Amino acid sequence: MNPSTSPFLVFGLAAVTILLATLALPSPAQAQSAGLSQVNFCLSPFTAKRQGRSCTFDDDCRGTLVCFEAQCVPPQYADAYAWRSYDRRGEQAHQPQPPAEFRGADPLTDDGGADEACGQDRRCRIERLAARNRARRHYDIARQERATQREVERILSQQGSTLLRDVKPWSVAFQRHPHGLGLMGGRTFAGHFRLEASWVFQDRRIDYVPDDSTAPTLNAFQTAGFGTVHFTFLPSKRWLSPMVSAGFAMGRGTYGSGSGPQVLYHLVTGAIGAEAQFEIGLMVRMAYRHGRVLYNQVRHGPGSYEADTRRSLREYMNNDGLGGVDFSIGWAF
Repeated sequence: MNPSTSPFLVFGLAAVTILLATLALPSPAQAQSAGLSQVNFCLSPFTAKRQGRSCTFDDDCRGTLVCFEAQCVPPQYADAYAWRSYDRRGEQAHQPQPPAEFRGADPLTDDGGADEACGQDRRCRIERLAARNRARRHYDIARQERATQREVERILSQQGSTLLRDVKPWSVAFQRHPHGLGLMGGRTFAGHFRLEASWVFQDRRIDYVPDDSTAPTLNAFQTAGFGTVHFTFLPSKRWLSPMVSAGFAMGRGTYGSGSGPQVLYHLVTGAIGAEAQFEIGLMVRMAYRHGRVLYNQVRHGPGSYEADTRRSLREYMNNDGLGGVDFSIGWAF
């Protein structure tokens, strides 16, 4: 052999040997068909690209896959990893056994842990640990961002609501009722429904000629107090809303002079109008209110009743006494 050509021949044989060795390695598809989840083609086994879609949360994965250490894997592999971690900590005796087909499985790489994946290769162990730490940090950051986003959305949804009645549900107001002057308080529920209670004082001279000629004419003062409970509906979410109200009232007082007969009323009332509630808390309402007498009584004492005056007062209340403008102004808080 010519000494000058022997080095070229040696290098040529070495190149052919390396090429044949490379071709003899199985492809990833062949490795998976042989029961291997991955084959690593570099000096560090863990640096091979892992199969599966990257993810942060379970909803990033398709179908029934779950997110485990930034990779989409079947749920049984994540469960099997938990079993394997118990085995490595020596807690297998205290835990029930997983299904046989998942024993020893490891998600993502099926490498069986650092000992089986890397052995004594320090570079492999370092890269494997760094990759897992990056995945954990990525997950922690994404989880914090998602929690922050949800909190921001919750705050913005509350601040963006124009339904001031939700923010300031309680209300107190002075009321100019068809009966007289009074005070009203209420509590709003679900932004559209309000339960109200009011007390109205009446001191009014009544001059009324009944349609029934047999009933006496009314020409005296009636002094009474009326307690009312109303249920009010405000359909609009805006600061200005139409309103519809209905309720029940009871009144007690006197008719005529100080020694005049006592009067008693049971009433149903309703109103329709509009209400405005401003951001600072000011609340204004204008409505038309009317009612009907369910029961009334006029008496001087036990067993002493005035039936004719009772009929006249009932007719007056149904026709004129319960109808009129209801105006209130107050404060919501």
